[in-house]
Amino acid sequence: AASDVYKRQGVEAAKAFANAFNELHSLTSVDLSDIFTGRNLSEIPPALESITQSLIDKKNLTDLDLSDNAFGAKGIESFTELIIKNRSIKHLKLNNNGLGQNGGIILSKALMGTKTEDSTVNDVYGAKIETITIGRNRLENPGIEALSSVFKEMGSLTKLSLPQNGIRVEGICALAKALRYNLNLRELDLYDNNVGLQGAEELAKTFVVTKYLRNLNLGDCLIGSDGVILLSESLAHLNDLSEINLEFDDIDEKAAISLSVALKNKSKLSKLELNGNAISKKGLEVLKGILKDLGKGENVLGSMSENEDEDDVLDEDQEDENENDQDDQDDDQDDENDDDEDEKNIESVVEKVKDLAIDH
Repeated sequence: AASDVYKRQGVEAAKAFANAFNELHSLTSVDLSDIFTGRNLSEIPPALESITQSLIDKKNLTDLDLSDNAFGAKGIESFTELIIKNRSIKHLKLNNNGLGQNGGIILSKALMGTKTEDSTVNDVYGAKIETITIGRNRLENPGIEALSSVFKEMGSLTKLSLPQNGIRVEGICALAKALRYNLNLRELDLYDNNVGLQGAEELAKTFVVTKYLRNLNLGDCLIGSDGVILLSESLAHLNDLSEINLEFDDIDEKAAISLSVALKNKSKLSKLELNGNAISKKGLEVLKGILKDLGKGENVLGSMSENEDEDDVLDEDQEDENENDQDDQDDDQDDENDDDEDEKNIESVVEKVKDLAIDH
């Protein structure tokens, strides 16, 4: 309802919200997601500043959600003062805001307690955020590297969600190293970023110390079988694992069996997503056997509708090779037939020439 009012009245509505918030001294949670749809970009910073200024003195405020507002890097500057001054915030959601690299850097400075390079505020250990969601923001390597330095100093994260940010291997490595200082991390979502083999190696080292990790989403992260084998060695020590997503990660039979070994003691496992890989029937049988031994129902293993059976892939490759060989043989035969036909045509032409010569 609040978002509908704002969409109709714009900046004036934001000022009205701010006045109302000024009177609500016991606020614990503020959801301002998707309130700027349909407004001009120029309206957003002043509107956002009006609202967030009214929240600075709310010492009971723990939850702030500004998701699905396309305010970008300029917009985030309008509420950095709230992040700097109100250290009661523990749960921050900035999903799909168009932050980009610069927005990530600006946010990192606010979390560190510095709004600009020459700011007099120097509260290095100020922010103690517990859960952060910054998905679909194109942070890329510069943005996540800046934030990683903050995560290292905070050491308070229990949940970190960073899906679809265009982060590449170097950024993942920087993040993994920072997370080793967040020993109570329970949920990590890096869906649809480029982890790669090197990133998997750094994450494997991290999971050795983040012993309370429960939910892990590394789907569509280009990890590959070798990367999953590295991860499996560290996942074996995480007894609280409940949900694992390794969909579309180019996993073969060998990696699947390695993962199966790591899951042997995971009595709390409730969801395992492995769709979109190339796991053979044998690999799946081993996985299902482990799940059965754990007393888990078939619903724990998610849909495998897009899994390309490794054996079938090999069979298809063999079929393609056989078809190519047959095509080559057919082409050779066609060439021979064409040559015979050409010879006959030549002979016919020669005979005609001879006949003409005789006639003349």
